[in-house]
Amino acid sequence: GFVIIFVLIVALKIAVPIALQQLLNQAASFVDTLMVSKIGAIGAVALATQLDSFVGTVSFGINSGGQMYAAQFYGAKDYKSLKKMFGFQLLLNLLNGTIFFLIAFLCGRAVLNFYSSGNQELIEVGLRYLKISCFSYFVCELFFINKIFRFKKKIIIYISINRNL
Repeated sequence: GFVIIFVLIVALKIAVPIALQQLLNQAASFVDTLMVSKIGAIGAVALATQLDSFVGTVSFGINSGGQMYAAQFYGAKDYKSLKKMFGFQLLLNLLNGTIFFLIAFLCGRAVLNFYSSGNQELIEVGLRYLKISCFSYFVCELFFINKIFRFKKKIIIYISINRNL
């Protein structure tokens, strides 16, 4: 009785912020798709978001590796090393965001040429989108690290709101 209710309350405290964050992400994607479909550039945006997906994959790798060490430090109650790991992960995430920002902003055309069949009109429209979306890489990196550690659930929601604006 009591144990089950306690577990449900704890689960809801974790699940509700995660569900809100996912709802915000899906709503932003839906609105993006609606806006882009009005100008007929869905293909160009799909092309440009290939780099976004790659950024997310690298971030996932960074944070998954860091999470293994963090779990070990937490289990050993080595909070000093846990804080260092958090800082190192934050540094790696921001470095990842900076590298991909520079790639997208400075070499966006080459990246889109790599992913496309050579349709220059598609590349031009995708490049305009990429030049705007690459500024979100920094916020996305902060989102990824907060998503992994989940110490401050409200921070995740605020970052998710800012990321989707």
